[in-house]
Amino acid sequence: MSLKHLALLAALAAGPAACRAALAAPAPTTVPAPASSAKILTVNADRSSAVTTSSHKTDVVYSGHVVIHRGNLTLRGDRAVIHLKAQKLDTVTLTGNPAKFTLRTPGKPEIKGNALSITYHVVSSLLNMDGQVHFSRPGERFSAEHIRYEVNTRRLDAHGEDHGRVHAVMSPAAGSTQ
Repeated sequence: MSLKHLALLAALAAGPAACRAALAAPAPTTVPAPASSAKILTVNADRSSAVTTSSHKTDVVYSGHVVIHRGNLTLRGDRAVIHLKAQKLDTVTLTGNPAKFTLRTPGKPEIKGNALSITYHVVSSLLNMDGQVHFSRPGERFSAEHIRYEVNTRRLDAHGEDHGRVHAVMSPAAGSTQ
């Protein structure tokens, strides 16, 4: 779903006057350059609603079998809230039993995880996972209450709840004798 569609959905939620204004806006005189497919966010869900929380913030809520794609990242959950600031994507928060993510980069092994809640910070490509987190990447598996994963740098930080423990399993690389 494009930001234009999200804005129209927000206008629908704001009421008839905002909807008329959104539909009556003049068409752009120039055709915008196509967005990089890595920047496009697509959402599929059973239901959707939007709430404008202030003049600069809008929350779009999706529920029921939510699947979100952006570039190499796929997010799945029971419910998602997309936070827009000044009509730009800010964060995507998914909840589920569990919410899941998969990162598939061409030529690299798959990275995946699940948690009760996953927040994707769009600009920084950061995933914050909370509650019964399980995370795996090639040769490593982690379980913890909280995991923060930086997609671009592949940095992972994990910690338990109230001095809880982090569980990690590391396997030797294929062909390794150690």
